[in-house]
Amino acid sequence: MGAGRAFPQGFSLKAMEGRRSADFADKKPEDGFQSLVGDWFLNVDPHASAPPTVGADGRIDVFLKSLPPQRPPLLLNAHAPLIIECKWHDSTASDCWANVKQGWHKVAQALRKAAEGGWIGRYEPWRSARGYLYCLSVTCPDAQSRLDLEKKIKGFFDGLPAAQRPPIEQVQVADWQNLRAEFDRDTLLADKWLGVGFDSILDHETYVSRLHGFRLYLKEDNLAFVAPDQTSDTHPDRLFEAVERRANNRGMLVVGPGGIGKTRIALEIATRASRAGWRVLHVVAGRSEVTAATLAESVPSGKQTRPILLVLDYLEQMAALNLDDLRLSVIDPVVGKGGRVCFLALSRPGMARVNERNWKVLFDRVDFVPQPEQRDRIVRAMVRSVAPRSCDRLGEDTMLTSVGNRPIIALLIAREIERRQSLAGGGAELGALLAGMRQGDLSAWLERRLQEDNLIPPPPARPTGLLPTREPPQPSVIAAAAVMAAAPLVEWKMEDIARAVLAEAAPNLVERAEELIAHLRDLGWLESDGDFVHVAHDVVTDEILTQCLVDPLSGNLRPRSLDLILSAGLVYLRVLGRHADALSRTFSAGEPELVTSLSAAIGRWLDTHSPLIAESFTAEPLDTVSYALGSMISAPLFQDGLVVLWDRLITPWLERNGSHREARHLIGRALKSTRTITASLSESAFVWLTNHGATAEASHVIAPLLAQGNMGKEAPSAIAAAFA
Repeated sequence: MGAGRAFPQGFSLKAMEGRRSADFADKKPEDGFQSLVGDWFLNVDPHASAPPTVGADGRIDVFLKSLPPQRPPLLLNAHAPLIIECKWHDSTASDCWANVKQGWHKVAQALRKAAEGGWIGRYEPWRSARGYLYCLSVTCPDAQSRLDLEKKIKGFFDGLPAAQRPPIEQVQVADWQNLRAEFDRDTLLADKWLGVGFDSILDHETYVSRLHGFRLYLKEDNLAFVAPDQTSDTHPDRLFEAVERRANNRGMLVVGPGGIGKTRIALEIATRASRAGWRVLHVVAGRSEVTAATLAESVPSGKQTRPILLVLDYLEQMAALNLDDLRLSVIDPVVGKGGRVCFLALSRPGMARVNERNWKVLFDRVDFVPQPEQRDRIVRAMVRSVAPRSCDRLGEDTMLTSVGNRPIIALLIAREIERRQSLAGGGAELGALLAGMRQGDLSAWLERRLQEDNLIPPPPARPTGLLPTREPPQPSVIAAAAVMAAAPLVEWKMEDIARAVLAEAAPNLVERAEELIAHLRDLGWLESDGDFVHVAHDVVTDEILTQCLVDPLSGNLRPRSLDLILSAGLVYLRVLGRHADALSRTFSAGEPELVTSLSAAIGRWLDTHSPLIAESFTAEPLDTVSYALGSMISAPLFQDGLVVLWDRLITPWLERNGSHREARHLIGRALKSTRTITASLSESAFVWLTNHGATAEASHVIAPLLAQGNMGKEAPSAIAAAFA
């Protein structure tokens, strides 16, 4: 749909695909029509009065005390105060226009009765009304029919006794074609009622309405925002100002550790922009592929559009988004027609460093790390909000000591403590449990849950204290890490992953894989979203991966745990790609020695299992293989190992499938990610361009190919074919 979307030729809720139209799928069409008209007037004038449901004939559907300085064409000749009446009629009826005239007759009867009663109650605004707009859901058969209806309505008011007559000076009939022309010019209205047109791009209201599960804590009603000092550069007001200053030129990249509050600060900025009348679009990673072309189609340019803010969460996951293309296809057209567009993106430090060369083309970086005082206030607010009974019974200081000082981890632990508090019904047993837990140790709560159901043995006797131990992670915990690092995934595949890890590490627990997934759900760490199961927050995966893979005392890698986690990728190749993303996200900003040893261990694992990986290529669809390999070659921890195996593992697949459209993801990601371009990769790129160079996807191969240089003698003909 995108920017070329338009409201249907005839009013029909079934022909609209937005969030608001879906609200009326099982309701009367007249309710939907009135709400559509009301939403438009609220966009025209936020001070308009638009009751949420249809009232009786003659009652006021929309009321404007005054008209805005910049009037839309429909209201150029309107007088205020203005009363708007909305009338739905079935456009398919053979006697439709007769129904329209009968509909006005019913309205007139209701108005006459209200006039005789002195325009009291809900009719009171009629006493001062100077304009009346009668909106129809159908199209007038001709101009004369419209004039006749307007004359009849005006005659009704003129015929009322002087003492009952409202000061109506202007009457106007607006049919569906009049309304549709206005609606098509209003991008906010189209977002609500038609949808943006791409499932990876959501308007602000839809994005907020779809927050669920753990992400409900992003809403102010569920967890109040704790702002930094008003003068801080990272206060949402200051960041919004910084984003505005870069309009039509550069974007703002907010960089901070996982779970620190980047998404919440972005939502605060987006909310401020929305309240200021901006069109805010959230670009959501993990749905359909996000490209510059899809964004360009979603962002109409021109003076009639509102200022636009594009919010890109998890920028590193938008591998197909070419920032040079974004400037050419989005910014330049908007600037050329007098519009305004701004960009706000989020990333973690490790991924920002890895992608610095590509991202600095468009984004200026600002580091977001709450000061200790603000962080403490955030954690305190979280604990009070999600664990009020535990705070009352155990004491707020005890709770704060138990949950630690990392906001998202603290929130998850506080929820689990509150759950246990409600089950225990008292504080003594729970207090003893907290005394034996290390501060802010998320994995310890998983272990405790699994111990209670005998999924792992009880811990050996040891002195209670705050220091971590060198005990290796239990198989069930490693299986949990493999499952969470593979998300999002359908649940039965998650169970397969858990079984695969447990089969290697603890065969006696294989049949309890489903139970393990249930525990992760019960802890609130896994949540459903449609057919897929997601992790509540990436920081949960990061925490469990770290606990499994890193010795807490020496900081050294645990190779056996890594092998077990990666073994899940032999079950589903897509999972290996997801593990590449998760491991790189978690460890790319870690200690250099750990990163080096982890990369080397992954390289050895890939080398050892390359025959099995190659076998999986034939069992998986082409796009699955291409996406998995593209994720792996883009993941810093996997790059070196995959480059070493390129000719043995990747080249044979490209020789068989490199001419297919699906190979684009692997070829494009490899060209962007690798420091040196191999002969087989460049040849594959030329073959692909020869077959698909005229498609919109070609830019994802051409741009990184040109950036590499030294392309060889085949390059001119392949690129010429692309531009032919």
